[in-house]
Amino acid sequence: MKVDGNGHADRDFLVYSWLPERDCEFNIQTNEIVYRQSPVSHVFVAIVKPYEAPLHGMLGEVVRWHWVDEDPQLALAPKGFASRYDKHYRRQ
Repeated sequence: MKVDGNGHADRDFLVYSWLPERDCEFNIQTNEIVYRQSPVSHVFVAIVKPYEAPLHGMLGEVVRWHWVDEDPQLALAPKGFASRYDKHYRRQ
């Protein structure tokens, strides 16, 4: 995995993926949140950089987030997860 030029980001970052029931965006013109269905065959991924020590009660920061293709072999995982990430954890 590569993040901002770091070719070993799979050792320095955590990647969380899940499938929310819906997506949303803020409409700046109407000052409202607009809800829509989650994209088909996609999962939502957040890349988190853990802090070496807690900072104001936080353990890390989200550096990037986006909808990505879902892996055809494992539901809720990003496509190609097995070759992209150093370690894999699955919540039971």
